[in-house]
Amino acid sequence: PPFPDGKEAVTVDFEQLVFPLTVRKWSPGDVFQPIGMQGKSQKIQDFLVNQKASRREKEQLVLLVNGNGSIIWIPGYRPDERFKIGPATRNALKIALF
Repeated sequence: PPFPDGKEAVTVDFEQLVFPLTVRKWSPGDVFQPIGMQGKSQKIQDFLVNQKASRREKEQLVLLVNGNGSIIWIPGYRPDERFKIGPATRNALKIALF
């Protein structure tokens, strides 16, 4: 698909990115705005419980993080609402983690 669903790759609004982007392990206090939740924030810990993630999946989970500290994407799950492609998007960036 031209706009991936977030499992293996994600396409984000380039104008919202602050470089450098980093990949790091998640921490219990991390919060993001999952696409589909109308801009409501959710702790990643709660999101993973709702996704029925196994203990192993939780231990291996990494985050793609914007230069300003906000979470862009939980690879394997879902991108953050604030980075989605919208009508005002002029430039997009497709990101895949291997």
